[in-house]
Amino acid sequence: MGATVDDKENKAGKPREPEGLEYGLQRKLVLVVDDDPDLRDYVREVLELANYRVKTAPSGARALQELAHEAPDVVLLDMRMPGLSGEEVLELLAKIKGHPPIVIMTAAETARDRALAHRNPYYLAKPFDATLLLATIETALEEPGEHERDFDA
Repeated sequence: MGATVDDKENKAGKPREPEGLEYGLQRKLVLVVDDDPDLRDYVREVLELANYRVKTAPSGARALQELAHEAPDVVLLDMRMPGLSGEEVLELLAKIKGHPPIVIMTAAETARDRALAHRNPYYLAKPFDATLLLATIETALEEPGEHERDFDA
């Protein structure tokens, strides 16, 4: 007996998901918050090529809306943005038990100091390359800490 069309497609006529995907092999979600559209596009491209799901926000206020909709696995957060700044978003998130890990993105001369001032070990000094971006995200995702996944959007 040969395979039928129903063996390869579901009732909606769409190809079936490969075996195992429905059992928790979902890709990690990264929320990228930066007011620079070129940087958001660059980071999105790098992350999607590395098989991450990506959402972006051009402002701190929009980031909070995204966080309320779906909890990301990690947040990349620019510090200097008009309106609600990255520092204000960071302070708000720090009050939430189990918030996702946050990678601070800011100018090279202040990145480490600003991250440490907020008791946050993850930072990227701008400009950064794809290798450093991916390594920093992997580190933030792998290290246990206060941000363990009690966070509920």
